[in-house]
Amino acid sequence: MNGPRRNPQSGDILLLLFALTGTVLSAIFALFLLILQLWGEADPQSAQSITGLLGAYSFGLMALLGLPAVFVSAWTILWPPGPRPRRPSRISPAIILLYPLAIYLGYLSFYRQVAPALLSPVAQTVAAGVPVLFAIHLVRRFGPPLSPRRLWSQFLAGLWVVPPTALVLEAMLLIPTLLVVIGGMTLSEEGRILLESLRSQTALSMESVMDQMAQLVFQPWFVVVLLLFVSVGVPLIEEALKTLPAWPLLFRKASPAEFYLGGVLGGAGYALFEALFLTAPGEDWLVTIIARGGATMMHAFASGLAAWGLGQGSIKGRWKRTLGCYALAVAIHGLWNATAVGIGLVQFADLSGNSSAMARLMKALQPIFPGVLVAFSITALITLPWASRYLTERQQNVDMAASELAPPPYRDRGND
Repeated sequence: MNGPRRNPQSGDILLLLFALTGTVLSAIFALFLLILQLWGEADPQSAQSITGLLGAYSFGLMALLGLPAVFVSAWTILWPPGPRPRRPSRISPAIILLYPLAIYLGYLSFYRQVAPALLSPVAQTVAAGVPVLFAIHLVRRFGPPLSPRRLWSQFLAGLWVVPPTALVLEAMLLIPTLLVVIGGMTLSEEGRILLESLRSQTALSMESVMDQMAQLVFQPWFVVVLLLFVSVGVPLIEEALKTLPAWPLLFRKASPAEFYLGGVLGGAGYALFEALFLTAPGEDWLVTIIARGGATMMHAFASGLAAWGLGQGSIKGRWKRTLGCYALAVAIHGLWNATAVGIGLVQFADLSGNSSAMARLMKALQPIFPGVLVAFSITALITLPWASRYLTERQQNVDMAASELAPPPYRDRGND
């Protein structure tokens, strides 16, 4: 005789609606971009066409990633209780072997111009996705067993919800930042010269524009404003939003390991979005996509740290630890962004031929920048599985100690 049929939980229905909405919208964007490329008159081998194709394939990948969530939620609703929580298999790290293949395909496409319309989307999506899958595997392999519903809901929230929300908030922050820059330009001689050039109707040579831009960009006040926006404002917004996938755990009896895992999944989803849409085709593709692999580890670790801190406040009332973890995550993200800005300024100084004091300082620091990014990437790569295992084993010990201290179940012995 079969037991009573469980009614679908609200979480299953919400995940189904969320997955269907995200999948359909992503597919619409992908189809729209693909139609633009097919109807456009641009050379199909041009950088503009390749960029459009990469956007279409990226949205297509986002749509495909919603299908497992649709399947899992529909299965749970129709045939409860649905898939059981489990850890990934031991052979799943073999996915990392696809990464060098993607790099090679990208080399053929972007540098050797071998079938770029065919190979570039494959190289882009695989090279962006493999580090994300690997980071997720590292924490899931040693962390608590995770239900498919929670896995896909947290990951897709990081992929679909956090990026557009962050873009809106960062655009709002950009408005006062631009006002400060314009105000600074009116107070500096270099800025006034650039403003007058922009207002004039005379055509300027590229060399003249680059020289005037360099004169502004390498002003100390401009560098400070740039770093405040990129290394303080942006991390404050993103690290708060990347914990969003773990917020539902605030209303459940979740463990610190589950909070950490939820943050990592949200950060991994956000990192995939950045890797897909912020890696432009061209001569710098190889360096950028490899750096994006390190950024994936950084995003996953920082958001996992912030979400763990959120759990410390929720579970134990240690809200100071919550703020401390959030501040540390922002600092890690901010230092990463500052290093990337430094690399960009060095490249701009070489391109424009600027030799100001700020440009010379950036060039003097140039040997340090790659080392900082590599150190952050390796540290995050090691810490992700270690923290997952440590938090999981600690929770298991707590649960075991609690079970040993619990009184034995009451037994009514009747008239014995």
